[in-house]
Amino acid sequence: MRSGLNVSFVPKGKEEPVTTHEDDRLGNYLTRTFESWRNARLPQENEWLRCLRAFCKINEDFIDDQGGLHDYIFVGSTLTKCIAAFSRISDALFKSESHWEINPTPIPEFKFNPDEYKSVWNEVVRRAENMTKEIKDLLIDADYEHYLKMAVMEFVILGSGCIKGATLAIREKEYYQRFVDQNTGEVEWVKMEEEYPAPLLSAPTVFNIYPDPDALLSGDKPSVFERHIVSRAQLSALKNDKRFDAAKIDKLLTYAQKGDHVDLAHESARRAIANNRRVFSSDNMYDLLEYWGQVSGYELIQSGFNHHDIDIKETDVYWCNIWMCRTETLYNRIFPLKKRVNPYNIFNYIKVPHRFWGFGVAFLNEETQLGINDTTRDLLDATAFAARPLAEVFTTMLKKGQDPTVISPNQVFLRDSGDPSVPAVRWLNFNAPIGQLAQSVELMRRNSDDATMLPQFSYGETSSEINQTMGGLSMQLGVAALPTKAIIKNIEDDAIKPVIRSMYDFVMKWSDNEDCKGDMNVDVRCSSVLLAKAQRTQQLMQFSNVAASNPMTAKFTDFKYLVKEIAKSLDIDPDKAIPEQLSDDQQPQPPQEDPITKAKVELIEAQIAKMNADITKVAADTAATNIKTQFGAIQTAAQIAINPALVPIGDSSLESAGYVDANGTPVANVPEQQSPIMNDGIPENTHPNFPANMPQPDQAALDPTNAMNVSLQKNNSMSPYQGLGTVENEVAAR
Repeated sequence: MRSGLNVSFVPKGKEEPVTTHEDDRLGNYLTRTFESWRNARLPQENEWLRCLRAFCKINEDFIDDQGGLHDYIFVGSTLTKCIAAFSRISDALFKSESHWEINPTPIPEFKFNPDEYKSVWNEVVRRAENMTKEIKDLLIDADYEHYLKMAVMEFVILGSGCIKGATLAIREKEYYQRFVDQNTGEVEWVKMEEEYPAPLLSAPTVFNIYPDPDALLSGDKPSVFERHIVSRAQLSALKNDKRFDAAKIDKLLTYAQKGDHVDLAHESARRAIANNRRVFSSDNMYDLLEYWGQVSGYELIQSGFNHHDIDIKETDVYWCNIWMCRTETLYNRIFPLKKRVNPYNIFNYIKVPHRFWGFGVAFLNEETQLGINDTTRDLLDATAFAARPLAEVFTTMLKKGQDPTVISPNQVFLRDSGDPSVPAVRWLNFNAPIGQLAQSVELMRRNSDDATMLPQFSYGETSSEINQTMGGLSMQLGVAALPTKAIIKNIEDDAIKPVIRSMYDFVMKWSDNEDCKGDMNVDVRCSSVLLAKAQRTQQLMQFSNVAASNPMTAKFTDFKYLVKEIAKSLDIDPDKAIPEQLSDDQQPQPPQEDPITKAKVELIEAQIAKMNADITKVAADTAATNIKTQFGAIQTAAQIAINPALVPIGDSSLESAGYVDANGTPVANVPEQQSPIMNDGIPENTHPNFPANMPQPDQAALDPTNAMNVSLQKNNSMSPYQGLGTVENEVAAR
């Protein structure tokens, strides 16, 4: 817009007639409505001014009457909390490439011939991507990020912010075009000017936005007045727009040569907070009222309003955009967009039931800010009294000419009268509760963390109460971010999504690019995707640190993959940051092993080797013992075979020693006692003290092993070991 104001655009060929004198009746009616809405909002303005003073570290007027030594002190707790909240929100909104995108609706309605495309869904997705690029380009031209940050700052401090969605306005484009003279052949570059429709955004302060006080009761988006303070040049520039009534503008400029602006109460207070005091408040300044809202058909008809496309009916209600100055109606149009949507998007930091405006950080911290200031001032006063002693002086005892109010180091008071036992100067000790006051200050600071939901550690303040481990700190930061998610969600729903939707509507109606149009939806993803991405970054970095700190897990970890994932979560191109092949000088050097860790690993390996050797030795000893046991068992069996009478004696000895038989079977079959018989013609001796008469052995019987074999053949003719003549063969057979 040439004048710099955000005015709706009407394309050429569809200009509507300018306002008439009857329109002034509508302007007068709306001006009275504005006065009533402004008076209804005065208590809210006082609340905003207190919040603004706290942010700017300015004491309230009643503080000066308390009479303290340090009443001028203002601890900037509110300022710190507001900046911390604004930084966290800005980081979530603007840290990545985009916090929104355009996606096709689940069941899109096609505005093209599906037969022309192989895949309808791919075509819908491609159009959505083109729409996203188109809107991003328009947002850059409209300075979207700047206006959103302005609105978010007020949103944090005052509790409510306002961003005005896309409205259509006229922009001028200048360029040079090359022309060639057909007769002379000379080339000439001519400056060309072209007007085109463009979307405009703005972020008016909530002090200049006056919504319908009953908007919360109706539940609809409210009608809104915006108050503009323009200079004489800006007002005069509106005459160049054919949609404005130039005759009425000339009338205003003639009757009010010096302007007609009068500061409201909040404007004077805001100017004082900003240390900007104007001598003449109305010097060359004018008040313009811009109204977006409902107007009855009866009021439009009475004002003589005429629309070339709409037949106005008295019983209907119409959404209009009307500009006024001193009850003069300068501009009167029905909403230019088919969607009758109010462009003012007001969003709240903390939504409060049954209240239109929200609570901000400054309001949440108001009581604790006063408490911090009071306790800090008392602490400084007490310290001052304790550091500077109090004195009681009996002036009649002092020598003439001495000033007792002047005290310096090594001071000597001269006296020439009075009782010598009574001192002329007595020092008074002041009992200052400095410790208790310091604890009170710290208590109020902790209360400030709870009131604003912004703990100190979340923006860099260190404390002994913080969990110093990485996992514990990550958990505490995650919990501290929960309120921020809800706050960002308010911005998404009430500010970002309506603004992007208004840009989508603008492209659908005014853009010449048919390749980006379709049935689409706005997807805002600040609180979900971006915060989840930050949490994933912390998890990846935490896992990388844990894996790298342990040599046993480091050899199994793919750190290249982890670094790439961290780069993705930080919106860094992983292919550029981490190339597939590194040059020789970029090759990572083998890590230097920690000598302590190396010694520990070597000790563990030695212990494992010793354990394996011990196991081998035990196995060898067990095998030797088994062989020795078997050999002893065979020898015992041989003796029993020779003399079975030894079995009872052996069993008795074993039982007395505590031996328990494993299977309970007898060791040998002991024959019952029989009468003496002849063995080879020789009677056996049956006396227990003498052995039986043995036959004279031959030379072969002298070998005990042969004797054992003979005995075995006699006792068990079916023995499987029959024919084995040596103990070694016996062992091998077993």
